[in-house]
Amino acid sequence: MTQNALFLASLIGLIAGGVWVWAPFVATNVLINVVDDFGGADRTLDEAPPVAMHARNLYLTVVLLVLNATFFAYHFGSGDPLGLAALLHHVGIDLEASRKSTSSLDLILALFAQGFNYSVAISSAHELMHCADSRIKMALSNWIGALVLNPWFMTHHVARHHRYVGLPCDVGTARRGMSVYGYIARSVPGNYAFAARYEKERMARRGLPQWSLQNRFVSGWIILIAIAGFFLFIGGPLGLLAFVASGVVGRVMVESIDYVQHYGLLRVEDEPVTPRLSWDVYRPGTNAILNNLGRHADHHEHPARPSVELHVNADAPELPIGYLKLVTITLVPPLFFKIMQPRLDAWDRDYATGADIAFMKANGIRCFER
Repeated sequence: MTQNALFLASLIGLIAGGVWVWAPFVATNVLINVVDDFGGADRTLDEAPPVAMHARNLYLTVVLLVLNATFFAYHFGSGDPLGLAALLHHVGIDLEASRKSTSSLDLILALFAQGFNYSVAISSAHELMHCADSRIKMALSNWIGALVLNPWFMTHHVARHHRYVGLPCDVGTARRGMSVYGYIARSVPGNYAFAARYEKERMARRGLPQWSLQNRFVSGWIILIAIAGFFLFIGGPLGLLAFVASGVVGRVMVESIDYVQHYGLLRVEDEPVTPRLSWDVYRPGTNAILNNLGRHADHHEHPARPSVELHVNADAPELPIGYLKLVTITLVPPLFFKIMQPRLDAWDRDYATGADIAFMKANGIRCFER
């Protein structure tokens, strides 16, 4: 519900125009960091809402994202191809005046605001993709992923990351000493390449043509082009540019969160996936806005478990601060490494197996000497 409150506030801001197109973004970041810093660690398990209510909340997320994207694109155009201004005029809202009151600086900040919204929404896409019993939910996950230029998120996340987390071949597990910039440079093309290869092989196993619409790499491009066309139709060339720019912002934020979730953790071949391979975060602000994504170890153990039912895991290492603040810190790699190195030493001492330590020593990876 916290996530949808943000999207609703953002929608109202986009309709109001001016500084309001980015104000909810700033207010949300301040509020979450304050709650994280002063709220302490939240290790409680609240009573989960009924499954139907939880599902309706995820569907509401999709509706609010569509409305946000629509009004966001409107601010970059000059016309009213969908008749939005005429429609809202009937209820006393002057959308054209709202657009005129929005400065270029406001629009630049709105790019970051929408990118932030899209990155936050990926936690909902993340949950939808694990609903293997619903093709509609999995399809919606792909559409949300397209907002951060990644409609193939489900393919590489489920087929690769969950299976190979902690292994050297998993580009979703950041290596020790790797900066967030190096991680993004490795992760983004690596996951695109995997999705293309995986879907090609899946089509071959099914006896289908490589370019079949059932190939999710192909359908992902169709989704991406359709959304880009939507932004172009409403906002013109600047609208299309705004879609790409906000998508890049959102993608960088998503990749940065992925970076910290498993940074420096590893396992060797034939070792099972256990809670020790995920950095958990129990800060209340982070988990409220990101659908309990910080309870990441339990998610890897129980991928199909709804986010509202994820547990605290006593066998998982814990990050000292919330995701939003830590993601900002990753932009300064020496500071991030300084924060994480003592925790990696503790992980080596308390969680690593003998095989893990031997692997690190054999490959020149700095590790705690037992």
